[in-house]
Amino acid sequence: MANEALVSVCINCYNAEATIAHTLASVLRQTYRRLQVIVVDDGSVDRTREILSGFDDERLTLCFLEQNGHIANANNEALSRCEGEYIAHLDADDAWFPDKLEKQVAFLESHPEYGAVFAVSEAVDENGQPVEDDRYRAVNKPQAAMLRTLLTDGNFLNHSSMLARKAVIEQVGLHDVSLVYLHDFDYWVRMCLVCPIYVLEEPLLQYRIAASSNSNREMTRERFGAHMIEHARIHDRAIRQCPDALFSEAFADRLRRPDLPLTHERTEIEKAFVLLTTLTHLPQNPALGLGRLAELMNIPRYRAMLAEEYDLTARQFYALQEAVVLHNEAEATHYRNLVEIGKADYAALQAQQEEEKAKLRASLAASREHERQLEDNRLRQEAALTQAHNELAQIRSSRWWRLGAPLRRWQRRRRIDRTAKQPRLKDGTAAKAIVVLYGFFGHNLGDDLFFDRLLTRYPDTVFAVFDAENYEDFFAAYPNVYSYTRRDAAVASIGERFEELLLSKADAVVHIGGSIYQQVGDWETDMRVREKRYVRSRPFFSISSNFGPYHTEAYRAFWEKQFEKAGDICFRDTYSASVFPQVDTVRYVPDLLFSQPLPAVRREENRLFVSVIDPSSPQRAFSEEQSTHYYRLLTETVTRWLEDGGTVNLAAFCPYEGDMQAVQTVKNGIPEALRERVIETIYTSTTEAIHGVLDALCRSSHVLATRFHAMVFGLTSGAAVVPICYSDKMDHVLEDIGFDGTVLSMKTITAVSTEELLEALRTQRPFETADVQTAASAQFEKLDAFLRQKGAAVKEETV
Repeated sequence: MANEALVSVCINCYNAEATIAHTLASVLRQTYRRLQVIVVDDGSVDRTREILSGFDDERLTLCFLEQNGHIANANNEALSRCEGEYIAHLDADDAWFPDKLEKQVAFLESHPEYGAVFAVSEAVDENGQPVEDDRYRAVNKPQAAMLRTLLTDGNFLNHSSMLARKAVIEQVGLHDVSLVYLHDFDYWVRMCLVCPIYVLEEPLLQYRIAASSNSNREMTRERFGAHMIEHARIHDRAIRQCPDALFSEAFADRLRRPDLPLTHERTEIEKAFVLLTTLTHLPQNPALGLGRLAELMNIPRYRAMLAEEYDLTARQFYALQEAVVLHNEAEATHYRNLVEIGKADYAALQAQQEEEKAKLRASLAASREHERQLEDNRLRQEAALTQAHNELAQIRSSRWWRLGAPLRRWQRRRRIDRTAKQPRLKDGTAAKAIVVLYGFFGHNLGDDLFFDRLLTRYPDTVFAVFDAENYEDFFAAYPNVYSYTRRDAAVASIGERFEELLLSKADAVVHIGGSIYQQVGDWETDMRVREKRYVRSRPFFSISSNFGPYHTEAYRAFWEKQFEKAGDICFRDTYSASVFPQVDTVRYVPDLLFSQPLPAVRREENRLFVSVIDPSSPQRAFSEEQSTHYYRLLTETVTRWLEDGGTVNLAAFCPYEGDMQAVQTVKNGIPEALRERVIETIYTSTTEAIHGVLDALCRSSHVLATRFHAMVFGLTSGAAVVPICYSDKMDHVLEDIGFDGTVLSMKTITAVSTEELLEALRTQRPFETADVQTAASAQFEKLDAFLRQKGAAVKEETV
């Protein structure tokens, strides 16, 4: 990064409160980070300045002009402050794709023959919806042909797509402030006189087509005339200033005397004849050529050359001048008719918009009335609640309420006994033991499979789950689980002491899950809440977890004391166990789900299973650059896999953490014609969904695994697995089992190319895990022994 060239980005804006934040954000999130961003506010009178002042980035320079001086002047103000080796322009209502500058800088670095590079754009309307617009397109020709095309066809280069070398900008000079409509077209023509330019053929930005924009305003007769004048001035200056060699190449077919050697004097004469003819799609304007010929007629050597070599004497020039018709009424009538048709279409569009606005106003009025009714209802309910509280306070202050306190305590104790300790399973069968169960209740496939393995292994043990409100449907399928929530009447009547009393009635406490000991978020509160679960008189079992990340010794020391009280702390990686070498209750066994029974393997050749995460979710700590590259890498890899005839499963293991959005982000980037071979495998926290995910894995020949347990199941199913490690826990587990294949990391993902990832997938070989699978069942070893002492059954499984 330190060696990258500085890019100066020039943004001009005027009354752009609706779009400037989006535009500026698209610059600041560029994957190319070494930027000088210059924003010139051209005398805005709306909230543009306030919005700009809210940005805090050391790369940003703000310039506020007191009076509006139009676009060309604002562009020049920005150019005067540029310090970069490269300079880019961006209009205040357009937006760049994240890799726009990265790709353009790379192009100029590898193609020193070009002085500037442009790109095609995606057109959107004022609401950001795609629209058809072909005014900006990829045209790539040699310098002379590019100049001729610009002067013949008009502008096809997008102002917001330009990246030019500063040396080129210094040669071209400032924008012409006398041009109202065609300042950017004039600049590209002048640039083409200086150097070759190139247009990248992929869209790198969004171009907003707004009714109020300079390029999309109604074409009145007056505006059409102004355009004509500006075109004429631009063409006149371009032809006059064009270097001789470039002119002769660009206009070889227009030369009057191609048979004569083209000296500088003859070139000047040929330029005058070119100006005399039509250059663009606009009506002919021979006044330009007449003016230049008139100048040459007053220079003796040119007057002689015109007469001798071009057969144009002074008298013939007079005749030519008299024959020119500068105003063609037929053409003028044609363009006036076009303007009138445009006005009619615009009026019809305005009428349609007004009708839609009326419907929206009526809908808004109805919504506001409904909102008022809801507010009235809320106020009535609050008044009733206040009255009930007052009446309850009067009751509790009465003498008979105080006399009834012993009876209520006795009744509460009976409710606790009935609620917190269930002596029977749901079918009425007597239970052998009761265990309080904790875990990660986030509808994550791996954690839900932990629950399933635990609950089915001990069929006559009752498991009590507290405060897992979103898991009632999941646990309803198991006859030995009682789930208590704060909504339950019995729980509410006991209050905050319920969990404590539940723990006191249990035979043991189990916490099953992976990353449950992390010093992140509000970890101090988490420690205080969980400390009470380590009841000395109740054995505590932690199954298939890992420790960390942590950053203070106090955090480690706290858990060391808690683990010393426990019956068994079984970590799934040797690193976690090594953090507590003096604690006898701590041990290591491979992750529990290495021993997970899988469906029959029915492998399909060239089928890729891709498990994703959302790197930008609050649970992650990855940069925007890493997130963007991760999505691009997966999208391009999946696209290439499909183009090669393969099938792809895009899998979301934990919708709670953004996996579904990640699946859609990848899928939306795949060409539509290929999407029919993409299968979305979404885990929905049901036993059927568990089987569906595992079956899809067992059908896959290759697995690209960002999710921890996608890596585990891919390895045990015998597929070729390429892990993308998003945390140290994945690295630690792979080290423990001796995995010798290619391993990628989210920390260094930006250095990985699509070709490298595809090569890793193609060359990766299945990894033998039979010993690891056998060892993993020992996660339950200590809990098995404890519950067997209680007379409970243990239903062992075979892998």
